[in-house]
Amino acid sequence: MNAMILRDMSDKVKRGHIAKAKRGEQPAGIAYGYKTSYEIDDNGIIGKKIRVIDPEKAKVVKYIFEEYVKGIKIPQIAVNLNIMKIPSPSGILWKSNSISGSKERNEGIINNPIYKGLVVYNITSKLTNPINNKTINVINPIKDRIETPNEAFRIISDELWNAAKTEQLKRSFKKKTKKYNEHRANPLTNLVYCGACGGRKTIANNKRYVCNNYRYKRTCKNARGAKEHIIFITLIEKLMVSLSSIKSWEDHFTIQLLDDMALKEDMINQKNKLKEDLETYLDAIRDKVSGAKDRAYECEYEISEIEKRIGRMRDFPKDYENMHELLIAVVSKIKSSFLDDYYDKLISILLLSIVNKITLKPKTSRNGEDIEIILKNNWVDFYYQAKKIGFID
Repeated sequence: MNAMILRDMSDKVKRGHIAKAKRGEQPAGIAYGYKTSYEIDDNGIIGKKIRVIDPEKAKVVKYIFEEYVKGIKIPQIAVNLNIMKIPSPSGILWKSNSISGSKERNEGIINNPIYKGLVVYNITSKLTNPINNKTINVINPIKDRIETPNEAFRIISDELWNAAKTEQLKRSFKKKTKKYNEHRANPLTNLVYCGACGGRKTIANNKRYVCNNYRYKRTCKNARGAKEHIIFITLIEKLMVSLSSIKSWEDHFTIQLLDDMALKEDMINQKNKLKEDLETYLDAIRDKVSGAKDRAYECEYEISEIEKRIGRMRDFPKDYENMHELLIAVVSKIKSSFLDDYYDKLISILLLSIVNKITLKPKTSRNGEDIEIILKNNWVDFYYQAKKIGFID
């Protein structure tokens, strides 16, 4: 019951944030450069709490953008602000991350569009890893975001914002000289295992997957490793073959969703029964029966909770006739996006939903390893994950 109440509360908060964002208000939190105030009507009556520009902090925001456009490095800007004894957003010393943040998540002062008078909401959402049930934040597609202009929040001009974005683009080209596997969350991690000892394999030197038990503990004698791109190409081929082996997508989805559909039918029956009970309690209320009102409220609450659960359940896809082409397109997008760091987490989520294990077995000959890939043969989870992260419209 507590879990349902918390979920209901979370849904209400989400709806409230969406409504605020559509009105051009900041849904949650106060960005640096703004402060809390209150609306006051003509009669001097204090109204609701609002966010307004903080003149002193706004000068700091403008200073950061101007210095950045001049070509000053972000660490140096942070040092200069500390020398001037200007408190950071946390109230202590300025750090580079407060200014640079994350471009994809609109984090950091130079990435926050609110300073040019644009409120953006629903930038990220939470996904659950099907292997370890851990929750991670992923970036939502741009089409799912809510963007509302509000000139009351403008601190910098469009010209200064565009100049900062141009400067950011120039600096990003310099960073691409880093090694391929530096600071990269490899999409195949958590899927690759050693065929000799059964332990995990991770990226090591020369982009090869090497047994962790050999590298760190020396409890495994398998020093061999397969290169990442070879494993990936083999995996893509395996996925394509698996897709081609499905003769009827309607049957495939029906079998995989059988339990879901049975549960949904059972919940609909529960809801209908509760509605009948509710009518009985309403009649009892009219007859002034003691306790009927409380039971009617309980019925209404249970009905609303069941409706929410039904709404979150997976429906049978309407586009199953084009399922083969849709999933081929998703696998092709995985293939084309594999070297793009932006898609690493998304590809990892998709692969975990369809791949059971990739085992690298040492060949009987002197060198090399055989790649054995075991799929889950359940494209239903893959399809819904692809829809959730925006790989399928």
